[in-house]
Amino acid sequence: MRKLFGFATLLIASGLVLAQGAEQTDESQRYERPIPAPLYYPEILGEPDYTFLEPVAPKATFGEFEVELGKTKLSDVVKTLGGDLQHLKSRTDFLCYSAPVQLPLPATKKRKKQNPPPEEVFQNIWLIVGERGQISQVMMERIPDGAKMCPALPEQYNTVSMGEIRIGLKLDSLSIPAPSKKDDVNLWKAWFSQTASGKHTDVGILSLRTDANNQIDNIISINLTVKNR
Repeated sequence: MRKLFGFATLLIASGLVLAQGAEQTDESQRYERPIPAPLYYPEILGEPDYTFLEPVAPKATFGEFEVELGKTKLSDVVKTLGGDLQHLKSRTDFLCYSAPVQLPLPATKKRKKQNPPPEEVFQNIWLIVGERGQISQVMMERIPDGAKMCPALPEQYNTVSMGEIRIGLKLDSLSIPAPSKKDDVNLWKAWFSQTASGKHTDVGILSLRTDANNQIDNIISINLTVKNR
C-alpha cells in the first residue's frame, strides 16, 4: 500500500507533537513528574508501512465505557472516568489513570493446599487529547517496580483493554494479524492502516512492546484524520 504520511508529518498535521522526548530524553524521567508523562514514541513508528485498510485497535474499553479513538470527546471521558487534565510543555494535553492488570490465571492441578494469590500488578493508562478535543491516542504501560502510579480509575471502570489486547497477555495468544513492521532488538511491533475518503485520510497505528516472555508491556494506539496533500 502506498505510504501517504511519515509519522512526524502525521502528528504535526494533526496538531500533536512528535515526541515528549523534546522535553525529556531519559525514559526514566517520565516518572519524575507529579503525574507520570506518557510514553515516548518508539523508533519503529518513524517510517510507517501502511499494510492495513482498517485499524487493528481503534477502541479502548474501561469496564462498560468505550473510548473510540478520534471520536470520543474529552468532556465525555472526564464526565465518566473523572480525572484532571495534564499538560506537557509541548502543549500536548492528556489524562492519566492507573488500574490493576488483569492477568490470566495460571493452569494448576488441584491440590489440597492452595498456593497464595500472585502479587497484584498495575498499569498506567494515558489518554492523549487531539486538536479537536477528542481522544486521539491511548497508551498503556505495565508500571515498573517502584514507579509512580497515576490516580486510580473508579472500580467499575478499571478493567481496561483494546478489544482482545491488554497488558500482561502473551502476544502469541491473540488472534490479531501479523504486524506491518517489527523491531526484534527492542521488542516492538507495529500495525499501520490508512483509508482515504475525499479530502481526508483516516490513519490508524498500533504498537505493542513485549517482555522476554512475550507478554505485552506497552501499548500505543493512535487514530487520526488528516487532510490529504
